[in-house]
Amino acid sequence: MAPDVPPYGSNIGRAEVFPADSPARSGEDAMGLLHAYYMSKLVSEARREYEAGEPVYVAGFDVNLRRTSMRQVRREIERIEKALKPIGWQLADVEQFFASVQLSFVRS
Repeated sequence: MAPDVPPYGSNIGRAEVFPADSPARSGEDAMGLLHAYYMSKLVSEARREYEAGEPVYVAGFDVNLRRTSMRQVRREIERIEKALKPIGWQLADVEQFFASVQLSFVRS
């Protein structure tokens, strides 16, 4: 008999720790924190690659085509470009393949 474990990625059995009137109950703040985590991870990885002397840095993200507009995709590309520019990376190429976007940066 299999153990009674919820499927991967489900919210079954997770307790809510937010107050009833918190905007985090709608997922807005939680998504903001998740986005901030991934952005900080991306920036630290880009900084590490830059300090290692790499000539090119490639970053990418997946897109949920049913829920994401092209405006949101372009805004995310601009956010990533703005975050990596102070490090010394310059956006060279943007490629879309099915439901993912790949950004190529070169040293400026």
